[in-house]
This record gives sequence, C-alpha cells and structure tokens, in this order.
Amino acid sequence: MTADEGRPRIDVNQLIGMRAAGVVPEYRRELLDLLGSVGPGQLTAMRSLGVTAEYVGQLRDLLGAVNAGEVIGMRSVGVTVEYARELRDLLGEVNAGEAIGMRSVGVTVEYARAMCDQLPGIDAGDLVGMKSVGLTPDEVRDFMLQRPGV
Repeated sequence: MTADEGRPRIDVNQLIGMRAAGVVPEYRRELLDLLGSVGPGQLTAMRSLGVTAEYVGQLRDLLGAVNAGEVIGMRSVGVTVEYARELRDLLGEVNAGEAIGMRSVGVTVEYARAMCDQLPGIDAGDLVGMKSVGLTPDEVRDFMLQRPGV
C-alpha cells in the first residue's frame, strides 16, 4: 500500500486555487476535524467566504451535524451564529437547511418572533412559507381577530 492510497488526490490546479484563496494546511486540518470531509473546491469557497473553524464549531453546537455544503450555504446567505442561536431559541430545533431556507427568503429574527407570538408552535417551514407569500404579522393578527364566516 502506497502513501497515496485511501487519500483523495489533489491536482496542481486545486492546490493553486486553494493557496490563492488563502487556504493553508492548518486551515484544512481544522475544517477536516470539524466536518470530516471537505473537498478542495469547498475549502476554497469557505476560505473565500471568510468561514472560520470557530464559525463551523459554533454552528455545529447550535444546529447539530453540518456538512461543508451546508456551511457554504449558510455563510453565502448570511446565517450568523447569533441568527442561528436566536432562531433555535424561538423554534426549539433548527437545522442547517432550515436556517438557509429562512435566511434566503428574508426571515429575520424579529419576523420569526412576531409570527411565533401570533401562531405558537409554528416551525421553520411555516416561516419560510409565510414569508415567501408576503404574509405579515399584522395580517396574521387581523385574520385571527376576524370572526369565523366574516
């Protein structure tokens, strides 16, 4: 068995791309330790987006297991650790895909809080659906105040 067996090959262009983006061996090791599997393109993307090992670790603590694609998605749409924490506190459980979905349609913590106040027990999918069609907390309140059949 050679030293290369069992390890993915990285070609010269991938090495150049990673280095151009600022990926150094220590960064690669840190992310491999946290995520398990990270390809050269993913490393380049994460470094270009400013993803740190601290960011990944904190998100993993809040959202459970995350993979490299989810980390890239969260960072790309602007999911911060604070955003993930506040949504998890409001909704109980939130995973990476739900955080990406909510952020990508513009669900803010304030919007989520207002909707949770109006409709206890809603989840991330409900928030995405309501925001996607432009439903506001004021409209929900108005609908809830109307008598049935009116």
